[in-house]
Amino acid sequence: MTTFIWFITAWVGGTAAILGSLMTIATFLLWLVPQKSPSWQNRFKLLGVSLGMAIVGFALLIAVPFPSN
Repeated sequence: MTTFIWFITAWVGGTAAILGSLMTIATFLLWLVPQKSPSWQNRFKLLGVSLGMAIVGFALLIAVPFPSN
């Protein structure tokens, strides 16, 4: 049972870390796209969400060590 919980937690953490990291890179690339009306608040919100997701994902991976029987 412990291995199953570890597997689910590692899967969620890894997914969040990968998606958050890719979203962060994409958000930084989005700053290069010119816009007619500057929407800095939306870009900062997106950056905050993506960084938060990446940090939570990496924290889950660090906090849940591999189960040893």
